[in-house]
Formats: sequence, C-alpha cells, structure tokens
Amino acid sequence: VTSLIQLIADKLDKKCSVYGITPLNNTGDKFFEIPNHDYEYEIDRLYKRFNLKKPTIIKGLSNDEKIIQEAINNSPYDCIFIDGNHEYNYVVNDIERYIPMLREGGILVVDDCCSKYQLKGFKGYPEVSKAVDERLPPYAYNDNFEYLFNVSHDRVWRKIKNDECKNLLQLCMIVKNSSYCIKNMLE
Repeated sequence: VTSLIQLIADKLDKKCSVYGITPLNNTGDKFFEIPNHDYEYEIDRLYKRFNLKKPTIIKGLSNDEKIIQEAINNSPYDCIFIDGNHEYNYVVNDIERYIPMLREGGILVVDDCCSKYQLKGFKGYPEVSKAVDERLPPYAYNDNFEYLFNVSHDRVWRKIKNDECKNLLQLCMIVKNSSYCIKNMLE
C-alpha cells in the first residue's frame, strides 16, 4: 500500500515521504509463518520495480518508546497504514499510539481486520479484528474517525473534525451505526 501511495503521488506530481516502522523480520508474531523472510530485500525490490524513492525505514518494533518518539517527531501524517504484529496487544498499541499522529482529514488503513465480514478467501486475523472492532467504527464509537469502506481484508477510516463528530453521533443514534448510511448522508 505504501508503494501505491508513492505511485499516486508521483502520478499527480505531489511530494510524498513514506516512513515504515519495522524490525525487518517477524519478531514475536506468532501468525507469520515464513521463517527468515528478507523484508529489506522485498522492500528494495518493490520500490526499484516501480522506480520509486525508497521509504525511510525506522528499524524497530512499533511498541518501543524510542521508535514511537521518532514517529512522533516525523508527524503529523496524511495516511497511516497499520500492518504489523498480528497479536491483539500489539494491534491495540499501534491503534492507540499511532493514530493520534494522523492529521485531521487523514486516512487510516488497518490490514487483516475483517474476520467477521462475509468475505471469500482470507479475512484477516481474529485478534486484529477484535482490537479494531473495540476501538473504531462501525462497531465501536470513536468520535475521531468515520468508517469509509473495506477492501478485501483491509478497512479504511478518515479522521474527522470535532464539529463533524456531533453530526455523526446524531446520525449513529438514528441509523444504529450503519456506516454506509452515515457516509451517504454526509455527502
């Protein structure tokens, strides 16, 4: 997804800086089953394939305080894509620590979080879905985010302004958290 964002920015002749937080291995992720995967090679290969500027890699775990501080120093961000460790506590950390760094109007994407959706194929991981469902619309009230849509096993939100929150809360009461209706009513 980050390479897609870079491709779109290049096509529109917009400045784009991509940052990635990764230990460059699957440290501590009991769900990732490919041992000795060379993440750095894959990142380099993908960006070279599309002739893109290599992203700035912040090497480490997303729950490390030094890494979080470095991310804060580079914020705010226009888009945050969460696709890290798939265990519940890590996902909670990523949601709670990183989404405050998202600029108002910015886009949040979380990978692998549609396990309760009626999808064919891979739906994500139950622990990721649980962490997301407890904190973000349409399953949880969060006055900072509007649920937009899902694409396969990824879900997408927009960080909203405080005055939009009041309208959304009123609409949520009327349509019982139907994000489709809320989105269409606001347009």
